[in-house]
Amino acid sequence: MGRIEYSFSGPLPPARELEAYEHALPGSAERIFRMREAEIALTEAQVRNRLGLENKVIDSDIRNSRIGVICANVWLFAGLGMTTLFVMTGYDAAGEIIGPSVIGSILAAFLSNNLNRRKERTGKMKLLTGDRETDTNKSGKDEN
Repeated sequence: MGRIEYSFSGPLPPARELEAYEHALPGSAERIFRMREAEIALTEAQVRNRLGLENKVIDSDIRNSRIGVICANVWLFAGLGMTTLFVMTGYDAAGEIIGPSVIGSILAAFLSNNLNRRKERTGKMKLLTGDRETDTNKSGKDEN
């Protein structure tokens, strides 16, 4: 005597299986449908929660960016004002040091922030595309 096996995949069993469940235990088909509906509702709730968290992160990033721009402007104008004051009162050396230092610090913060965001975006893109490549050179050793 031969043995026949079959399988299925998907959220619900085939109609023939549902009938067998219903015959063995009346009401079981309805329970299976309710379980599936509960799974769908849970998934939808998880998606809504995830989107809410992502929106909070985005709003926080926007707020932090605005605060950073305001602070950079305050720092720039205070530094340029001090530079002008020092030069006008005869302290040329101090003015020549403070002016470039202020501009350099703002430029360094801007470039550092852009580099960090680029690394973050590249990492997210690798996750989304499934690229699991590690940073290794041709010999297989870590570059760090």
